[in-house]
Amino acid sequence: MTVNYKKLLTVALSLYLSFTAVMVHAQTQCKPFVLVIDHDEEVPELTDSEIWERAVSVVFKVNQTDIDTNESGYIKLMDELRRLGQDDLVVVRKIIIRGSASPEGRYMNNSRLAHGRAQAIADSVAVLARCCPTCLEEIFIEEDYLGLRRIMHETRPPYADAVLNILENCSDPGMLKPLLKKAHEGRLWGQLLNDWYPQLRAARVVLIVSLVDKRLTEKLSPIPALEKTDSGIIMPKWSPAGPTRYAAGPKARRPLLNVKTNLLSIPNVALEILPRGGHITAMAEWSGIGLRNDNKLRTFIVHDLVLEGRYYFRGRAAFTGHYLSLYGNAGEFDIQRSATKAWLCDSFGRAWGAGLGWGYVHRIGRSRWKWEVNLALGYLQAAYDGYHPAEPWAPPGFYYDWYDDPELFRKFGNRFEYFGPTRFGFGFSCDLP
Repeated sequence: MTVNYKKLLTVALSLYLSFTAVMVHAQTQCKPFVLVIDHDEEVPELTDSEIWERAVSVVFKVNQTDIDTNESGYIKLMDELRRLGQDDLVVVRKIIIRGSASPEGRYMNNSRLAHGRAQAIADSVAVLARCCPTCLEEIFIEEDYLGLRRIMHETRPPYADAVLNILENCSDPGMLKPLLKKAHEGRLWGQLLNDWYPQLRAARVVLIVSLVDKRLTEKLSPIPALEKTDSGIIMPKWSPAGPTRYAAGPKARRPLLNVKTNLLSIPNVALEILPRGGHITAMAEWSGIGLRNDNKLRTFIVHDLVLEGRYYFRGRAAFTGHYLSLYGNAGEFDIQRSATKAWLCDSFGRAWGAGLGWGYVHRIGRSRWKWEVNLALGYLQAAYDGYHPAEPWAPPGFYYDWYDDPELFRKFGNRFEYFGPTRFGFGFSCDLP
């Protein structure tokens, strides 16, 4: 058999030119915060300095974790994710999110802000990015002295040396804030607070993408025109020792349901319906317990059904953070506290209510698990009949607490009304695909 070397060389050259065209195409179209790697390369581990240099910065308002959708960095990030999502040749391998807070304020609050900002961006990009769930890497910088140091080196304001002297020579991280506040009788701290701390209240994002090998010979998919950029793609230079490799995958599914329980109530289970977008969810909760001891004449039976609608302040189908709720409930009960006197009857004790509530939901890391706390105020009405055990001289059984004419007796004759705190809960929940 004769090998046609000329034809083989032509095919190889054609594949090489196709690959080169794809790489040039990617380099001229992608933003500086997008790193392009080969499909068979391992995903790099970027240092904090590399992340700072390459990332797009999404700035948050002071003491806030909610995204301003009109913020320029956020618009650039979302536009680039949409563009990459339309290109079948590109797969997002890793998304690095560096959430940070400025040093002013208490450390615990700064920690909450750093985690919340990173999570807010993660919730947003998960909708658009075509990557596996494990590709999200969140980094939390509770008090961003590293970023402050870089700003001082890059901008060199008149007081840069004073700031750098404190940051580089203080061996105790807990003393950095007091030293900065005392320097120059507090004027230095005020200057930093006004000029530079707003830049540290941010989440910085780097996208690492690669090209799908099996489609290198296909025609490039059209990409909509974007605003021109002076800089092209930044190709990383690294030699990682045993980096973690993330396999490219399809776009992650968003959960449809959330199952939860309240640890501060009788046994219960709730199911929350999570729509694909927006702020509003619907939830149904069932609580029930049935304890009866006929020998000791004690009973505790309660059944309750709650229907609830929630409005989450954080949008884009995040369903975390603060929310307001509107609920209604209905149930029945049988409660006998002692062997000598029982005051509510199971079959004839019923209640209903309605009210308004507030709650807060926090996702645990990047898992499907969340914890939640909630409180509600409302109105409760119960219609019931009291009863008591038989007297020693009477036939065994239970008798209504009614001593008037039997012809006048009506079931559910007693009323109980209440307005005030009706629900308080703390529990855990899990998103279901």
